[in-house]
Amino acid sequence: DHDRCSKLDETYLPTRVIDCSDPSKPRLFETHRQIKGYYCTLSYVWGGEQHQKTTAANIDTYVREGINVPLPQTIADAIFVTHKLGVRYLWVDALCIIQDSFEDKVKELANMGRIYRDSSLTISVLSAYRADEGFLPDERTSVVSLGRMLLKYDIPRQDPSLGYKHQTVATHSPLDERGWCLQESILSPRRLIFQPPYVQYKCRSFSQNFTPDRWEKETASGYSQSDYILFTIAKDTSASGGGVADDKLRERWEQILSSYTRCKITVPNDKLVALAGVAEVFQSISQDDYLAGLWRRTLLNDLLWKPFGPIGPDEVLPPRPVEYRAPTWSWASVGDVVINPHRKHMFEDPSTEYEAEILACEVTPKSSIHPLGEVEEATLTVEAKIRPLMLDGQKCTFMERKGTRTGDVFQSVSLGGDWVAPVGNCLESGSSSVDRLGGEGQEKKRIGIRFDCLEGTAQDRPMDFFVIILRAGRRWGNREGYRDEGWMRGLLVLRVEDDVEQYRRVAKLDLQYNFQWPDWFDTTPLKTVTLV
Repeated sequence: DHDRCSKLDETYLPTRVIDCSDPSKPRLFETHRQIKGYYCTLSYVWGGEQHQKTTAANIDTYVREGINVPLPQTIADAIFVTHKLGVRYLWVDALCIIQDSFEDKVKELANMGRIYRDSSLTISVLSAYRADEGFLPDERTSVVSLGRMLLKYDIPRQDPSLGYKHQTVATHSPLDERGWCLQESILSPRRLIFQPPYVQYKCRSFSQNFTPDRWEKETASGYSQSDYILFTIAKDTSASGGGVADDKLRERWEQILSSYTRCKITVPNDKLVALAGVAEVFQSISQDDYLAGLWRRTLLNDLLWKPFGPIGPDEVLPPRPVEYRAPTWSWASVGDVVINPHRKHMFEDPSTEYEAEILACEVTPKSSIHPLGEVEEATLTVEAKIRPLMLDGQKCTFMERKGTRTGDVFQSVSLGGDWVAPVGNCLESGSSSVDRLGGEGQEKKRIGIRFDCLEGTAQDRPMDFFVIILRAGRRWGNREGYRDEGWMRGLLVLRVEDDVEQYRRVAKLDLQYNFQWPDWFDTTPLKTVTLV
């Protein structure tokens, strides 16, 4: 009866589900997506290779005679919970996907968004590090060591007026660190969350903790307020009816992207796959094209993402993945870093007097069955101002400027490092500064940039760097004389060897110029270039 919740109706069951009629003898049931019914889904952490899983060799046995028991305790507990809830079927990835069949994996992963979106309830196991740990409180002996438990705790500061460094006490939640989990939690209409000793129910309108403690109050709010826009089931808004403001939708996508890139992905090539179900919902609502993690209508802005990794003297840039998974202009082409999408300042549009033009963007998926998943190849063609990084047009290498950390073990301040181009580069034309971690808008003697990954940082050979300007203006603000500060946003790229007009992104550029505009900008012609 909740306005923001989908009605609890029978839906077409996934290709395979576990029949939980008898929890002691679970059986795999093949539906071929031709049978309707109610089913639950399980969201959990594998924690390593699963010894009990469906393969081409055992699937017939699992269907005819039942699944071998004992099962990993988390799956056994989920079967028990499903049965006690009065629901017959449960979907678990390890058992409902043929794990050694590439074709079946592609087909079922393409349906992951729909599987969780159509389920009656998702059982979310927040605190189990491995599938054999389980989540129901009983007298059984744990079969594995839980290891260290991470807690947030209160540390008084020396100055009492500053309060505490940490205000809450909370157990660690390994499920929240798993990339696939974010999609599962967003798309599931209802969740029963197990984090022993707590059990909580959440839907899109309501939340209830079945085991409240004296510090926690029950709340009537459900999922994140911002997720309401993704599921406008209420009376007057359809998926394509324009009931959702584009800026609100984009803001939610940016939040999800930042959260998602904080999570771990066990299989690197799943970087786009594990978010495809959420992307499918956004695509349906916005009626926009999803392009290897970016969106066609906001493509120029989306190109200006930047990585945010560990900062301080020990920070290390991640390598570019060995196996191709996305074009370099996509955030999915780098790993193990948090992605900060570019958020336009209120002055950016009225201050813009130059902007590059997107001419074409072509993305070829690896499989037509899963068009928003893995990418085979992609190219982006733009008309923009492009010039060599060095004023003399020569190749060069960058010098690393290490990050710093000051303070003690109780309270410290870390500043991110960056990389500096040789003297004579076009970025340092006149008096300039650059937006960098720990010193936004601060005057620097030398401009530093943060690379997306290790590509471009080699010291053993000079490389052919170019600067592509995507957006620029001579004044920051929309009033005459408001701020005499020019600015440019663009990309640092490497020219592909043996190809004059193909380039690979290696960094975002965010430049400010106080009072003196670079001489080369006005004389640099527009060119058609391709990013790969």
